[in-house]
Amino acid sequence: DDRVTELQAEVKVLQKLISQHHSLDFSQLSPGEACPICQKAEEVKDE
Repeated sequence: DDRVTELQAEVKVLQKLISQHHSLDFSQLSPGEACPICQKAEEVKDE
């Protein structure tokens, strides 16, 4: 099925983006925990 192949390709792209994101090891974050670097950026932006 073409759709399955497309979805698998999308997942690969997302995984690559996540792994590049701040070069952060997301396995160290608990599920649902936000990226601490992004949170810092948000806090700084709000001030």
